[in-house]
Amino acid sequence: MRIIKGIGGFYYVTEDDGKAPRGARMGAASRCYECRAKGKFRKDGIKPMIGDFVKLADNNTVIAEILERKNELVRPAVSNVDQVLIVLATENPKPDLFLVDKLILQAKLANAEPIICVNKTDLADAKAICKIYQNAGLKTLAISALEKKGLGAVGQILKNKTTVLAGNSGVGKSTILNTLGFNSETGDISKIGRGKHTTRHNELFKLCDNTFIIDTAGFSILDIANIEKNSVKNYFTEFEGYNCKFQDCLHLPNTVCEVNSAVSSGKIAKSRYDSYLKLINAIQGV
Repeated sequence: MRIIKGIGGFYYVTEDDGKAPRGARMGAASRCYECRAKGKFRKDGIKPMIGDFVKLADNNTVIAEILERKNELVRPAVSNVDQVLIVLATENPKPDLFLVDKLILQAKLANAEPIICVNKTDLADAKAICKIYQNAGLKTLAISALEKKGLGAVGQILKNKTTVLAGNSGVGKSTILNTLGFNSETGDISKIGRGKHTTRHNELFKLCDNTFIIDTAGFSILDIANIEKNSVKNYFTEFEGYNCKFQDCLHLPNTVCEVNSAVSSGKIAKSRYDSYLKLINAIQGV
């Protein structure tokens, strides 16, 4: 059994480990139970998460046990994920590459694979954005959810995985869900670049056997309290292979540094380097 949704202190647990798209069959024995969490969890400082595998008690009304988690994300609170599909748009809204880089770091910290999905290729070309993240060693997809182009590749990426859908409002996450068969509300982009309808809570959906998507209410500020500034560079794959004079080099500007030189020559994307510096500065301010 798996938690698929939590609202107002209630958790919704399904026998089939996920909520199927509208029109799809979840199996004759599939049921969804509304449950409360057992009091011991609060006492032990444990909170059930979307994606948790659980055992129920009291006629399937109480979550009695949370099985061992493969991993977990704190913000949003979801567990047992394999990958994070980070969605951004070519335009409308303008790409927020720093947000994308924070999401990549957050995924890697949770031992989940980050995958970049550039949507709205019907509005502008995605090659430049894709190149940035391909050079960073990440899987990238370029799609138009509106025109239903490239969605076959999305389906292959999702297959046999539990995937968290991430990205700021208006980039087309709901449209992607809709094209995959989910009944997800969506709306036009407002003048300030936000979707009219946004996800209000985290929810796990079943696409097909062993394939799940978690739609989230949004990734909040990255928790950097437990990240050492010297370790941040290890999460920027494109920095590997450059041998700086000092082993503990932070690759800061105006230093004799091979990474710094690679940025100046265009071998490393400036946007990625700028994100790295912002993260270092944020950690130093903790």
